[in-house]
Amino acid sequence: MKPSIRLAQGAVNLGAAAALLWFAAPLLALGTWHPFDEVRARIALLALAALLLLGLRALRLLLARRRNERLLKSLEAGDAGPELSQRFRQALAMLRQGIEAKGRQRWWQGRRQVQQMPWYLIIGAPGGGKTTALLHSGLRFPLAERLGRDPLAGTGGTRHCDWWFSQDAVFIDTAGRYTTQDSDAAADAREWQQFLALLRRHRPVQPINGVIVSVSVPDLLQGGAELARQAAAVAARLDELRRELDLAFPVYLLVTKADLLAGFVESFGDLDAAQREQLWGLVFDADAAGIPADLGPRLSDLSQRLARRSRELLQQEHTPQRRLPIYAFPAQFDALLAPLERFARKAFAGIAAQPAQRLRAIALTSGTQEGNPIDRVIGELARSHGLALKPLVRPDAGGKSFFLNSLLKQLVIAEAPLAGQRLQRMRWRRRATLFSAGLAGAALLAASALWWQSYRRNLDYVDSVRMRVEQLTQRIGSLESAKLEQVLPLYSLLERLAANDGIDPNVAPAGFGFGLFQGPRLARSAEQAYREMLDRSLAPLLIERLRHDLREADDSATRYEALRASLMLASPARLVRGELRPWAEQTLAQAGGAAERAEWARHVATLLERNGLPEAMRSDEAGVRAARTALAAVPLAQRVHERLLRRIADPEPQQDLPARLGAAGARVFAASNTGPMPEHSSATDWRRRLVPALDATLDELANEADWVLGDSGSEVRRLQKDRAWRDEIATQVGKRHAQRVIAAWSRQLDALALAPGIDADSASRQALALTAPDSPLRRLLTRLADEFSATPQGAGAAEGAFDAALRARFGALGDYAAGAGPQALDRLQELATAKRDEAANAELDTTLRAEAARAPAALRKVYGGLGALMRSRGGAKPSFDAALAELAQTCSTLTRERFPFGAATLRDMAPSDFARLFGPGGLFEEFRRDQLSERVDTSSRPWKARATSGDAAMPDAFERAAAIGALFFPGGAPMPELKLRLTPQRMDAELLQFSVDVDGQLLRFENGPPRAKEVVWPGPASTQKVLMRILPPGPSGVGAEVHEGAFAWVRVLLRGEWKGEHGAPARLSLAVDSRTLDVVASAAGAPEADVWTLQELARFRCPQATW
Repeated sequence: MKPSIRLAQGAVNLGAAAALLWFAAPLLALGTWHPFDEVRARIALLALAALLLLGLRALRLLLARRRNERLLKSLEAGDAGPELSQRFRQALAMLRQGIEAKGRQRWWQGRRQVQQMPWYLIIGAPGGGKTTALLHSGLRFPLAERLGRDPLAGTGGTRHCDWWFSQDAVFIDTAGRYTTQDSDAAADAREWQQFLALLRRHRPVQPINGVIVSVSVPDLLQGGAELARQAAAVAARLDELRRELDLAFPVYLLVTKADLLAGFVESFGDLDAAQREQLWGLVFDADAAGIPADLGPRLSDLSQRLARRSRELLQQEHTPQRRLPIYAFPAQFDALLAPLERFARKAFAGIAAQPAQRLRAIALTSGTQEGNPIDRVIGELARSHGLALKPLVRPDAGGKSFFLNSLLKQLVIAEAPLAGQRLQRMRWRRRATLFSAGLAGAALLAASALWWQSYRRNLDYVDSVRMRVEQLTQRIGSLESAKLEQVLPLYSLLERLAANDGIDPNVAPAGFGFGLFQGPRLARSAEQAYREMLDRSLAPLLIERLRHDLREADDSATRYEALRASLMLASPARLVRGELRPWAEQTLAQAGGAAERAEWARHVATLLERNGLPEAMRSDEAGVRAARTALAAVPLAQRVHERLLRRIADPEPQQDLPARLGAAGARVFAASNTGPMPEHSSATDWRRRLVPALDATLDELANEADWVLGDSGSEVRRLQKDRAWRDEIATQVGKRHAQRVIAAWSRQLDALALAPGIDADSASRQALALTAPDSPLRRLLTRLADEFSATPQGAGAAEGAFDAALRARFGALGDYAAGAGPQALDRLQELATAKRDEAANAELDTTLRAEAARAPAALRKVYGGLGALMRSRGGAKPSFDAALAELAQTCSTLTRERFPFGAATLRDMAPSDFARLFGPGGLFEEFRRDQLSERVDTSSRPWKARATSGDAAMPDAFERAAAIGALFFPGGAPMPELKLRLTPQRMDAELLQFSVDVDGQLLRFENGPPRAKEVVWPGPASTQKVLMRILPPGPSGVGAEVHEGAFAWVRVLLRGEWKGEHGAPARLSLAVDSRTLDVVASAAGAPEADVWTLQELARFRCPQATW
């Protein structure tokens, strides 16, 4: 291929690759990330590709230089023969820099390394004209400028290898003795083998590109045994090359010293320089191996061509001295043909063997005109007549070369790629190619199978999403009359519409990828549908709720926030989305469970981001007037107080006082029958959170008065400038909040009492625990001191009013809890741990009675219970019957008419009472440990009374109590805790979704692959609520059920239909408006826990008072 064509092809390839990168790179993606979408990224990619290409080019040049260096080092080390001359070492130093390319390739190819150039061997008999032919071939030798035109070798008939480094190729003019091996056969053969080993080592792919065999005209004309021996030697060398190099290569036969054939100079001397450069001889088919079958006829054709030329020259030539040689030259040439054919057939007899070699050309050449011509015809005539032969005079041809340049440049060098690779390497490459093709075929088949599988799975995935869309379209119907409670599951379904069958649309699951995954496209479509649905449904529902709150809100804070939001939506200039979001979230929080609040917040944020709510809002002047009129009738202090409570969150959970003292407090103190303490019912909360926010609340109201309240906001506007009025309102707010705190604490303190013990030992332990340094009683005193003790002087108006009102009611209690109370407990602890005798017990009893009389009224009941526990220390251990009777009475008192030990309509049992009975260290565990171990065999199921015991049915109650403890108190939990694993099995086909919110844990179930979900009760929100929701609503139009109470989740579980056997996971059905979800429930808390114990709760009976 011409350099220009190669250069053009390279430019086209680079352009096509650049275009492919430019247009195909944006299709590449990693999940949802498309790194090459931007133009800058693609430009950077092209620049990186260009740098990579240049780097590869530089690497190739570096590797070539290294290979070239290894080759030259081996030559210098003498691998190819005897010691090299100083001149050759100089040449090697120059060759290490490479040979500069010529023409337009110089800028791209740089300096070509010797190892990269075509290599040719020239073999023939010594003195056969090989060196002369190369020297006068017209090739350019870059080293000649510094080292002269002589070959790089020794002298004396090229007895060592002559190295010719031309611009285009390397010619190795092998020593003639390497061919004939007639001087020292062993040494010559050894050097020849070393030379071949050098070629194999440093040119493993293509050791040589061809062989030029030279034979001189004198040798051919002389013929005889010498020519036969020379032909046999050439055949042997070619056979060795074939065997040692394992390579197929072209062979060129050069007939040198043609000028010694009488009449050659006269016949061709008239040619110009261009004509003398042409090839004169025969060129054979490149695909034909061995000696051509028509070699003889082709040589005869060459003779006929020469005869025609001689006739033409005779017509032009008139000098007798030149006409005679021209006339006789065809006969001279004919005399050469027979020995030439014999030489060719004998020398190339074995080239057809594998790896086959090709005889490409037979060329007649002359490098220079030296010596006297040989007249074979006249010589034969003279010898036949016995005459002396007079030598012919050598004609003067001016030292011209004939028929060499085109032969070497346009045939030999141009056909450098014609040489094959080493057969061993070709076999390896063929095997590698077959293996690669097989591997590629297998990969193609595997890829096709994977693509087909991916295509089918994605098709099924798209179909399943389409079916869900159709179900949504058919079953949801119109949303114009929908309630907020009904649309929340719809939004969740739309958000996760592309996440069908548990597939994450952003990450291709196994078997869905290979460029065919449709998840991101479906996710974008689902996202668009979800956002449009928010605009169509959530925005109108929020606006409807807003209009309702303007007219009929239950409290002034809700009405004020609705009025403020309405005016912000009606006036885009005042719209602040960050302030609108809290109103929407609080409004929506009333429509769902604790776990759904985060979802509502996300939906509201998306709606506001799209500006959907302001666009759906229409002016409601009547509602605004009604709200302003209603707010004007509410005292300003009340409005400030309600807004303050609404704006500031209370992080403390809504629990009763014993529960707020920790798990130990819930067990030591009896559960309050007044319910949990409301939000913001703590003096600590007032001081730490509400008071710092009061001034900001007053400023907000004052700043908003003009555009929120209009003409009715005059007294609010006074808060900005009238300091006395501001302090007055702050004082009223402090008093109002003090009444809120007083009411909450009064209810809790009135109901505060110690939980009773069951025997002397347990009472004694409980008494000591109450007076210990970390006891719940001390925590109670610390909490009372924090709440009601005196505050620092210099408090503001609100704080002063609050503290004054609080201390008027609980001041004495706070002072006692901060001083005398802890001191009294220290004294009681000292007496309780002293030696137990009658005097000590009397002193302890006297101290307790005196402390109870001195303590505030709220603590007298606690001290009374503590005194009863202390007095029991001195009693004897009760008998088994007495302890059993006391346990039976306490159990009956705590469980009677309480769920879960009675009907579902009954009131829930307090969790602290449940823990007192069944928890670690509870009544049943203490009795079992202290009284039952000798009477009941617990090593097997069911438990059995020992032979000496009484009632055989009695152990059943204690075994069920132990099972309840194992299920509800995993890992020794102080309060009841239920851990379940729910695996969906079947959901009614009419349902799209069944969700359960357990104390802030949201479980969603949809038709698809069953995936287990774990739930822990009580949940993180501690709302004591369970919300079950279905989509779409059931036949009666009911879409949700709410169950409240401490055991609401247990109530939901027990009302379902249970199937299965004890000891195995239970299958139960959860139902809302006759729509059911079947799940498999198993205990996830402890190995010994059995979920079937839940069903035993209703059948549990307290032990009888007698055994």
